[in-house]
Amino acid sequence: MLSPWTVYWVMQMDHIFRFSLIFTVLTGVVAALSFIPWADSWNNDAVPKCIARAVLWLVPLVFALGAATALIPSTKTMCAVLTLPVVVNNQTLQHDATEIYRLGLDRLRGALEIEESVEP
Repeated sequence: MLSPWTVYWVMQMDHIFRFSLIFTVLTGVVAALSFIPWADSWNNDAVPKCIARAVLWLVPLVFALGAATALIPSTKTMCAVLTLPVVVNNQTLQHDATEIYRLGLDRLRGALEIEESVEP
């Protein structure tokens, strides 16, 4: 059974994804902007240590955040992950599935026979 807390987090998955995406993009922009002073002073061999340290930390951080953002499921995906196993593994539904299939097939055949008899 799903708890209210689980339902809350499932409904928040899209918001979590958007927040993570915005944070990743902003971190990427900061990483790109930190390359500018480094590139300007590349020939001078006077790269400030704080800029070099920021670049060395921000680039892997951008890749890690991007990977984490890509792995965050949407609300629809999370609902399917939580409900599909419950429905598919339901013993009552599995027991009645063949009967439901036969009833549907009989109705379909009946509808096709009616259409064939109506058409000249």
